[in-house]
Order: sequence, then C-alpha cells, then structure tokens
Amino acid sequence: VNRLASDTESQIPTPPKQETKKAAKQPEPDAIALKSRKAPRTERTPRTETARRDVREFGDNQVFSRGGQAAASPMYSIAPGAGGVGVGSGAPFGARCGGYVTVLRDRVAQRWRTEQVDPRIRTLPPAIVMFELQRNGQVRNVRLIQSSGNVALDYSAQRAILEASPFEPIPPGCEGDPARVEFWFELKR
Repeated sequence: VNRLASDTESQIPTPPKQETKKAAKQPEPDAIALKSRKAPRTERTPRTETARRDVREFGDNQVFSRGGQAAASPMYSIAPGAGGVGVGSGAPFGARCGGYVTVLRDRVAQRWRTEQVDPRIRTLPPAIVMFELQRNGQVRNVRLIQSSGNVALDYSAQRAILEASPFEPIPPGCEGDPARVEFWFELKR
C-alpha cells in the first residue's frame, strides 16, 4: 500500500452507510424531568377580565388623583451641605429671638457647600466660625476659631456665612450691637 498515492475513483458504487439507531435511554425512576425545546407545549388558558379588575374597596372619603404618587425619598431632597449647621451655645440673642436664630441658621445652611471636601471622608470634627453681626444685618470679622482638620471644610464654612450675608436686621428686643455669633459646621455623610 502506497501511503502517498491519492485515491482513485472507482466505478463500483460505494455501499450506503448503515445508520445505527441509538436506543433511547430509559429515565431513572428517581430522575426529575427537565424542560426541553422539544417538549410538547401546553395550551395557555386565556385571561379573564375579572383577573385585571381592581378589587380594592374605597371609602366614601377617598381622594383620587390623576397624577402619580409624590416622590418622598431622601435621594430627591439632598441638602446643599451634607451635615449639620448649628448656632453655638453662647448665642447672644436669648430665648426671645429664637425665630431670628432659626432664620440665620437656615440661611447659612442653604449656602454651605461641601463638594470640595473629599467624598471618601464621611465625618469630621466640627468647624467653628465666629463673626460679628451688626444691628442692620451686616457681617464683619468672620474668623475660624476651631478647625475641623480639613482645610476645604473650614473654607466652605466661612464662605457659607459670607454668601448668606447680609442678614435681616436684628429685631428690636434682641440683644447685641454688634452681636458675636458662633456657628458650628459638622460634616456627616
């Protein structure tokens, strides 16, 4: 037999290959049947209208609206400054001017921006800023009296007070001319 020689065509037809049929395996008695593409499909039952009907009962005083439910998630109401802004314990206004102090605090908190602080930092000690508030609402002598240990947070605290000023004039009956006000800025994310 020459291994290098090529096959020659023969005039005798080749016999057809006999296909051997594989015997179907008998499933084991404990086997779990799996779905396959060749499995016979069962007909689906059509849905009835009663399945889609709303079965809740409403009271006589139920209010309906065409609009969707309001989104009440902290994700949609992120405060500009993440953390807390508070007035120090030595506030010169006393108990009679608590509303004025709340207005000051809210206005400064709206202006406090912490985007420049490293986002990996979750909490820091408070930055304490003191300033003089004139009777007409003007701010003078803004200074940092206690650092948070983070320069970006310290600058943002001072900048919040400067951007929030001038404030409303100090109401009559409240002490201070000038009033020395202390704000605490505490980062909490």
